[in-house]
Amino acid sequence: MDNPGGLQVPQFPAANSQQRISPNVPAGNGDKVKTRAKVGLTPGHSLMDWVRIANQEGRVLNGVKGNIITVTEEELVKHNTVEDAWTCIRGMVYNLTPYMDFHPGGVDELLRAAGKDGTQLFDEFHQWVNIESLMDKCLVGKLRKSSAISARLKDKKPASSTFLLPPQTVPQYKSKKSSSSTLLAPPQTRPQIKKPVSPTFATPSSSSTTIDGKSPSPVFPVYEGPPKARYDWFQKDDAVFITVYAKCKKIDRVHVITDLSDNRFRGTLYLDDHVYTICLDLSADVQEEVQVRVRDGPVNRVDFTIRKCRPEKWEKLGEPREGDNQLEPANVREMIFRTCKLCDIAEVTHDSKLMTFELPPGTTMYVPIGYHVYLQREISGAIVNRPYTVVVRSFNRDDHKVKEFPAGRYLHLMIKMYEDGLLTPHLATLRIGDSIDISDFEGSFDKSRLTRCSDLVLLAAGTGLTPMLRLIYHTTTGNLLKSSVKLLFFNKTEGDILWRDELEKQEKQYKSFKFINILSDADGSWPWLRGRVSETLLKQQLADVRPTETPKCLICVCGPTGFTQATLKILKNLGYQKEMIHLFTS
Repeated sequence: MDNPGGLQVPQFPAANSQQRISPNVPAGNGDKVKTRAKVGLTPGHSLMDWVRIANQEGRVLNGVKGNIITVTEEELVKHNTVEDAWTCIRGMVYNLTPYMDFHPGGVDELLRAAGKDGTQLFDEFHQWVNIESLMDKCLVGKLRKSSAISARLKDKKPASSTFLLPPQTVPQYKSKKSSSSTLLAPPQTRPQIKKPVSPTFATPSSSSTTIDGKSPSPVFPVYEGPPKARYDWFQKDDAVFITVYAKCKKIDRVHVITDLSDNRFRGTLYLDDHVYTICLDLSADVQEEVQVRVRDGPVNRVDFTIRKCRPEKWEKLGEPREGDNQLEPANVREMIFRTCKLCDIAEVTHDSKLMTFELPPGTTMYVPIGYHVYLQREISGAIVNRPYTVVVRSFNRDDHKVKEFPAGRYLHLMIKMYEDGLLTPHLATLRIGDSIDISDFEGSFDKSRLTRCSDLVLLAAGTGLTPMLRLIYHTTTGNLLKSSVKLLFFNKTEGDILWRDELEKQEKQYKSFKFINILSDADGSWPWLRGRVSETLLKQQLADVRPTETPKCLICVCGPTGFTQATLKILKNLGYQKEMIHLFTS
């Protein structure tokens, strides 16, 4: 049914939902459907009433004045009453208090999850519910595991000391001052690594991946287990070499962040759904630049080269800091924020800016395609942070700004300024040279999906364009060319179209790229498409990439929650399988 706003409202529950199945009918594999007693809701407390209230502009329901914060387990357990109830679902904490009277199962049922992790209970009864959409305005923030749990993760030893094997041979480097070798053994506290059983497993690949992806790598069997990692080191008179041996499905240069300041080195490696960290106070003065090389193999390798300020022999690598040699799930890891300097501002539309930030000296961070970072600032005594997707500075590789602000050292963010926003009014006041805290990156898009697809469809609304820009760049001007790339861009007015000139130039230059604008509130002079996302519109515009005829099509969707959910429902109705769709969310 169409609502007044023109978006498709999903049927709730869905026609084939478990909540519509009789409790006496087997569900798929013969198991009985899990049911719970329902209570009578008072007038004005239906699901649609909740959706209407939660979507009211300016409505704040998360109990922390709209701020998104990090919640410890100790803090979570305090919120366990009817008047103040929080729960954690899949690593994210939600304020249940305003939802109490809207829950079909009643208050007592909700309180079973209050003050603790309610994921198992939620999945038991509501696995079909999109919690991110339903409770979007109630999001408090990400759960951080307690220090005790982190300590157990840190101290936990691998089941076998031979799970990662170093090279069979390590070159011996001679000192200029002495004929004796300066190769140092690892600290005595580390377990001795047994000799490899299989030479082919022990010897790392000599091939390496590069940041632009141009250097091909041999194909190795995909590792299927949970990621594992450890590091070792050796030295020459003028340099220190740290090598991480990692067992994971895949690692690229963009999955490695390096920080080096005041002789403190931090290496952050994203290994599948985990993060591995090295954090050390090095033994002597070093230069700030860190060289990184990533090598594929049965055991992946990441090599860090750090130059010494003075030729000398170190007795040890350095002193471990908190978090050193730690592997933890990415969804419970606490973000690292760095103070970054604003170095360029470009107007995009009447209310949007392209802002370029420089990372601190000694930091290098390449952000994967479609990933976002958090900008954070203290406002009126509260910490406020918001996610923004990293974009390209220009589609033109020869643009002097692209060369002036190279990837790895600079982050480009396209930001819409909301007058009533929590953070953007403060971002709007920033001037060149001002600073703000920016986090590590976060996201879920798998770049390999671009290599596997032949046709790419991008459905974006408003600032949902931002993750699409790098996809367009790499599939038209980069090394991931596609048969066709189509962007359907939904906006309210003509003045809201972000990067219109750049996108139209790209369309003229590359025949494979199609740029289609759809406006919901266009004036009388607008000659092109009008309206909102609908089944009729998508069926017409996607006629050349039908699901049965174009199985290698990838459809990416990004925009406000209502747009994303309505678009997903329409795509499924048109026959596109979930394997063909990626939703950008944060």
